Amino acid sequence: MKILYISDVHDRFDYLKILSDYAKTSKPDIIQVSGDIADIAFKEPKRFENHTGMAQMIWQYMLQHEPGLKRLTPYEARRAIPIVAEKLYENPPNKDLEELAESYLRSLDFYEGNLDMRYELLKSMMGETGLEYTVIPGNHDKDLQLSCLKEKDIHKKTIEKNGIRIAGFGGANDIQYGDITPFGTPPELTIPFNEYPNSQGQVVSEIFNFLIKEKPDIAFTHIPPRNIRDLAVHPMIRRTNDKTIIQLMRQGGPALMAYIQQSNNPELTKFLKNGGSVGLKEYAKQGHTRLICSGHIHESVGAEKIGTGNGPVIIFNGGSLNEGYFGEIRIDDETKNMDKISLYRIKKRLILPSYLEETMDTGNIVLLMEYFLTPGKELKKIKTDLEEPYNY
Repeated sequence: MKILYISDVHDRFDYLKILSDYAKTSKPDIIQVSGDIADIAFKEPKRFENHTGMAQMIWQYMLQHEPGLKRLTPYEARRAIPIVAEKLYENPPNKDLEELAESYLRSLDFYEGNLDMRYELLKSMMGETGLEYTVIPGNHDKDLQLSCLKEKDIHKKTIEKNGIRIAGFGGANDIQYGDITPFGTPPELTIPFNEYPNSQGQVVSEIFNFLIKEKPDIAFTHIPPRNIRDLAVHPMIRRTNDKTIIQLMRQGGPALMAYIQQSNNPELTKFLKNGGSVGLKEYAKQGHTRLICSGHIHESVGAEKIGTGNGPVIIFNGGSLNEGYFGEIRIDDETKNMDKISLYRIKKRLILPSYLEETMDTGNIVLLMEYFLTPGKELKKIKTDLEEPYNY
């Protein structure tokens, strides 16, 4: 089985158009898009701040008048804001709350409309390939069950293709920092990623519970496992005003990561942090699933192996399509093991709105790395683009 693996589109539909054309010739058995299809819903900071202020006012009302909140997880509670707003609009206790609810719901409709345009565009481009495709949401996306991609959404679902069981789990948070819904994207309609320490200090992890129940052959997740292909650069590094940092941020996450790690400068390395899922790492160590593919952390592109009592598990971070990265994965249908992972990059940045053209040249797709499992179950990496300065 051949999989075309894409993650973190972040509105780069020009690159997605290149890949849809590429897929017509490479003919994968399935195309997987692992979240962050959209970038942000509100481009204007003031508009987003106004929306956030209204959501906070409704939240304060909920704390006083909605006792059922106590039964929700920390990440589910905020998703109840639109439901309460609807109730306030239909049966307002007073005029002020009616006006607040109406303004909030109008703002939320604007947010959804912006995102829905992106999902319609992806559906159209994927539909043109005539190939099977599946999606999961990222932390920038709304719940895809509320979109035109509902039938393709495999979040918390398991499907079978060529006798291989594939499970999906979208969304992300950070167990250390909490919810990481980005500025510009209201969290109310994103999916809750329930992973947090309980009152006894034990980690509650929905992704672990889901995967340990399903035990798929392949898992597609948005977030990577903790400490495995999850090292990120904190966005606050922008405030260093280092001109080299700004230039490297434009080149992409791997370039920035390499510069910081090689610098050995504590004023830069302090911005490095791990952003993966604790529960997903614990599941990966069980060895039930041979291949776990993610995205989310743009800086940690590539594949690595972890050893388990049940054999090797390959963790692949396909990088961000926003920066041109994507993968092609070959699976042995009989053994269900990974035969080869090919990491590609679209090197030439195109001028928007080039995705509106009917056809595009795919000649700027460059093969960077290939990963194989040796007979001794070691992960072998072959650098195919000798001009590429980074080892993924």
